[in-house]
Amino acid sequence: MLRKVLLFTAGMGVGVFVYLRARNYVRTKMPQAVTDTVNRTQERVRGSLFEFAEEARAAMAEREQELRDTLGLTDEQQFPTEDFESRPARHAR
Repeated sequence: MLRKVLLFTAGMGVGVFVYLRARNYVRTKMPQAVTDTVNRTQERVRGSLFEFAEEARAAMAEREQELRDTLGLTDEQQFPTEDFESRPARHAR
């Protein structure tokens, strides 16, 4: 009798485990779940790209300020371009 109860309990436990695993598998493979996963991934990537763009802009502004300080330019002055504009193109044909 005890053996039948143990086997019945073990069978129920295995059945519940398989049911829960199958339900979880179906939920994650449904189109809505896949769509949600893609949307979450897209938002993470988008946030990372915006963060990268902000860091790049800050680094460019910092580097530009370093160049201005090195060349002794004020904020109103532009970088000297007359040297580059007066030269003929190297590969002009």
